[in-house]
Amino acid sequence: MDVTEAEVSIRVGGKFNIVDEPIRWAPSDLEYNVQRGRVNSYVGLRGRGESEWTWFHTRTLDQVCASLGAIGATQVDAPALRLTDIFPITFPGTALVVGVGLAVLALGLGVQWGGNPSDGGPSVGAGLRLLGWITLAVGLISVSIHLWGRRP
Repeated sequence: MDVTEAEVSIRVGGKFNIVDEPIRWAPSDLEYNVQRGRVNSYVGLRGRGESEWTWFHTRTLDQVCASLGAIGATQVDAPALRLTDIFPITFPGTALVVGVGLAVLALGLGVQWGGNPSDGGPSVGAGLRLLGWITLAVGLISVSIHLWGRRP
């Protein structure tokens, strides 16, 4: 996040900077909200009168709030941050990932057991099994994040 007297800009592409063009706001038109957490706190930014927030996490919450307040941004109340605001995959999407992981794992087992060793079946099967386990693990981790995020 870059904060100057003329504008506040943020890149939402993360470490790999997927989105080239930053989102920009004029400081006088900027509203922000703070959602405190134990490790990562979240700051939401939006233009005055807009309904959609742009959320990002930070460990330097006090510094971010001080710099936004210093340039004239307005802190407003907002509803509590939902898991869907910060986690990009939906619960049905995580179930789909788990299903794909199980299917690839089963396919890998089938290829490895039924394949001809001279055709490279066991090595292809082992590769598919590895891919299935990785996909299954990602899906199960995502499911657990969703279930943990739904706790009251």
